[in-house]
Amino acid sequence: MGREKKVRQGVAWSFAESMGVKMISTLAFFVLAKLLGATQFGLVSIAYAFIDFGNILVEQGMVSALVQKEKPEQSHLDTAFWINIGLGALVFLAVFLTAPVVAGIYEAPLLTPVLRTTAVVFLVGPSGLVHVAQLTREMDFKAIALIRIVGLAAGGAVGVGMAFLGHGVWALVFQKIVFISLSTGLFWLHTKWMPRLHFSKAHFRELFSFSYNMLLNNFMIYFSRNSTSLIIGLFLGPQAVGLYSFGYKVFQSTIEIANMSVNKVMLPLFASVQGNKERLAEYFYKAVKSTFVVVFSLLALIMVLSREAITRFFGQGWGPGTDLLNLIAVGGSVYMIFYYVNTVLVSVGRPDQVVRFNLVNGILNVALVGWACQYGLIYVGYAAVLRSIVLLPVAYWFVNRVVPLSLHSLGSHLYRPFLVGLIAFLVLLASTRLTLVSSPAWLWFAMQGAVWAGTVLAASYWLVPSTIAPVLSWVPQLYVKLVGERKD
Repeated sequence: MGREKKVRQGVAWSFAESMGVKMISTLAFFVLAKLLGATQFGLVSIAYAFIDFGNILVEQGMVSALVQKEKPEQSHLDTAFWINIGLGALVFLAVFLTAPVVAGIYEAPLLTPVLRTTAVVFLVGPSGLVHVAQLTREMDFKAIALIRIVGLAAGGAVGVGMAFLGHGVWALVFQKIVFISLSTGLFWLHTKWMPRLHFSKAHFRELFSFSYNMLLNNFMIYFSRNSTSLIIGLFLGPQAVGLYSFGYKVFQSTIEIANMSVNKVMLPLFASVQGNKERLAEYFYKAVKSTFVVVFSLLALIMVLSREAITRFFGQGWGPGTDLLNLIAVGGSVYMIFYYVNTVLVSVGRPDQVVRFNLVNGILNVALVGWACQYGLIYVGYAAVLRSIVLLPVAYWFVNRVVPLSLHSLGSHLYRPFLVGLIAFLVLLASTRLTLVSSPAWLWFAMQGAVWAGTVLAASYWLVPSTIAPVLSWVPQLYVKLVGERKD
């Protein structure tokens, strides 16, 4: 199979994974948010922040190192596997022993059993990381998509069922455990790869020379993301963490549908042309343009409908988080102009530059969030917008050192997607003013959704036909396929 065909299939299946995973996780998240409330969500968000830190230690960039390596040997795979297993056991022990200390710092005794139980994932998940790396190298995104969707659906079903039965925070804990355990088992069954009792110091040093920078980079990304929840928890308490986590999750879930699928495929694609800087820059521009047609459109949807949607479906208790959500969405959309900065730098073998960039990002985030928490939760949203604006020239400087980017070319690829989003915002805003909010909620939101989708498709077809045409071409192809199958 040719590289271009693999890329197209990779994008399609990765998009299917993104859509499936995000739709299932978002549905489960919304149901659990309605059933549990902000305080319980905040408590588990604090626990997840510590678990995510352990995940970084366990994975340590080995998956990216195996994907990036041109021809990994069996010994590379064995070595990475046993390193992951050993680190997983050590991190489990560390979390188990330190859980009471963390609970004491946050004055939340329930954190002790929550952390200790959730830490079980460190005894299971690391065993499947090499299998994921192999599937990624082979661009078998179909298998990755189906396995993660099945695992997440099972975890979501368990979580929602436990929440309905009144198990509170444990619904979120076991949702994660079931997802990780089932997904890991399915990765083993699909790849059929079995590790040998073999460990090579030379191959470990070879892999770690690359993954070391990825490990540092992942730490920086962690602190730039999760430090926010940890700092809010210290200053403002679990309920504030729950409101922030809700706003961040809503934005992240909607935006990741647009960019996560493309980003997964971009790393191997960028790496394949890393020696051709002009071609790499061309791919970068196209990725940004395609992503931002959806990003700006989703931003319009969030800005117009978030307050009405949250108060109607989740109750007034979540209402204070709507303004915060809008600020998070604005800040995140600005920053995503250089969403692919990490992918580009890794693809050209410069993870050291990624570490430096994310170090700046992390320090800036900690400083701004620490300042914002002194004045209240809404100021955390203002801090997110300010951080994104400050990071734009920094991100451009880092990328431009390895890929010759033109600000004029970048702007020319962004202004039409921006217009699509602006048109969607104005039309949707007018629609909400002209239609009756007193109508049944499902009908009112269905109407607004139809207006938004129709506007985005029409504006995209007019302003960025090269982006929307491939999507529209799938409709008649799918129809012909379905009709053909029925006739057979």
